[in-house]
Amino acid sequence: MLTPQKRVRSVSLDDDRTTSSIPPGLSTLLEAADQLNVFADITNSSAPPQPGIGVLLDAASSVATQQPRLLKISDDEETHPTLEPHIVRRLLPSPEELAEATTFRSRTALDHWYGRLRELYEYQAVHHNCLVPQKYPPNPALGIWVNKQRMEKKLLDQGYKSAMTKYRLAKLNQAGFSWAKPKGDVSWDAKYAELCAFRDQHGHCIVPTKYTQNTALGRWISTQRAQAKEWRQGRPTHMTKERYDKLCALNFQFECAKGEVHW
Repeated sequence: MLTPQKRVRSVSLDDDRTTSSIPPGLSTLLEAADQLNVFADITNSSAPPQPGIGVLLDAASSVATQQPRLLKISDDEETHPTLEPHIVRRLLPSPEELAEATTFRSRTALDHWYGRLRELYEYQAVHHNCLVPQKYPPNPALGIWVNKQRMEKKLLDQGYKSAMTKYRLAKLNQAGFSWAKPKGDVSWDAKYAELCAFRDQHGHCIVPTKYTQNTALGRWISTQRAQAKEWRQGRPTHMTKERYDKLCALNFQFECAKGEVHW
């Protein structure tokens, strides 16, 4: 087990050099301990540790030594922007969750959930929504996780056993999580999010109509161009000013020369 004194030096939230080297998942546990303000009590007095400190330090030690995959840091700063410290401090497990995390498996699951929550906040900071596509190339696991949260909430609402809690619901709602919307808007926003992911990867929005990696996205792009043309001419269409402006924000090419593709 890592000693409290050693861990105090390694997780100081005021030290940019140390916090930049700690991945979001592992730092969830360490920041939780820091927020509980337990380290000062351990190092500056002979009083026994507050309940939960052993769980936190054991979990951090176990994750650091037995889960090296969680220590991999992404070099893509655009995909993983740095969140403000006051936001990071809100993305922590509840005291009840910490108290119940008494096994390695439960600690790892807790660390995993709040690590993904932090990634969702990072996505929201870039895209201004939480509509992560289920097939999101920069972070496929995040797209799957977001979809799973909707399933867990549905189980909770129906009275079945679920990993979703009121505390977690509040954290997701604070990010503007979309639980349910009219079907048409969900479909459009989901494809828009896929377009954002394509643009992040390729640097442009010119998706080929026959795009083998996502044929539906290629067809959707062609539809947006056709609908935008109808909308500008004042004809009935599903295009709206809000959708048009969102596409313009991506430098969307409404007029694309035949056969023009950039790779």
